[in-house]
Amino acid sequence: MIRSAKAVRRRDVPTFSQGYPGAIERYYRTMLLRMVREIHRKLRGAGVEVYAAALAQRDAEMRRDAWPDYLETALGYIDFSEEVQAGVRAMRQVTTEMRAFKGREYQAFARQVMGVGAIQSQPKLDLVMDSWSQTNARLISSISGQFHADVAARAQEMVRQGRSMRDFQTELRRQYGLKSARAELIARTEVAKLNSAVTRERQEALGLDVYLWQSARDERVRQSHRALNGKYCRYSDPGVCADSPDGPWYSRASIGAFIGDPGTDFQCRCTGAASVDSMIDQLMREL
Repeated sequence: MIRSAKAVRRRDVPTFSQGYPGAIERYYRTMLLRMVREIHRKLRGAGVEVYAAALAQRDAEMRRDAWPDYLETALGYIDFSEEVQAGVRAMRQVTTEMRAFKGREYQAFARQVMGVGAIQSQPKLDLVMDSWSQTNARLISSISGQFHADVAARAQEMVRQGRSMRDFQTELRRQYGLKSARAELIARTEVAKLNSAVTRERQEALGLDVYLWQSARDERVRQSHRALNGKYCRYSDPGVCADSPDGPWYSRASIGAFIGDPGTDFQCRCTGAASVDSMIDQLMREL
């Protein structure tokens, strides 16, 4: 039986904490790094052979303008579609895991406040997932494309300079490090963004606008985010915050705080805890 909103006392359930999906982030990071490693393996194999042939061709030719075409064409034959597809499959698994992760939180919150589970059908959630998936599919493809383009450009330059095979292998390792760092950044930033978007959609589906900002509470938290920890915020106005869910509301800029939703800033691991007070107020208005 659904409990009366009047029977739910504020002191019983002031907020409902939203956890950060660390395991999902680690999975995504692992899979993207695996993709980068496989791309590097192919470049280290076929790419090294192509570089050696281009270098030899350059040294043997009187007219030294044929080897660039050879180098560009030969490197272009290296196919990374299998690696990109593996990255896309990992991305789809992330959306599946995030649905389950946030669904458990959502159901627990609904039971805590209303005494029953929440309705699962949410068309807006599908839009959130689709938008994130499209963005990440482009990001995954860009890792492969940029890796290939950067190596090809550096190979052209290094052959022109007569640089050794060892120099080219060193450059390959450098590019591998750069692309691995980018893959890690994508995993951190994009999982946080998805967590934020799904959290907001879930809470707004329950009629919630107010949430409690929770930082990761470690040394990596930026001061502009730490300033919001424990503050109440509103999805409808990301430029304000308050010390209680009832206000008064004041400008975030006045305390040097970040303006935006938790998880949307660069590498932000903050989360928004559902304000049960707001949910109770919403239910009582509907009685």
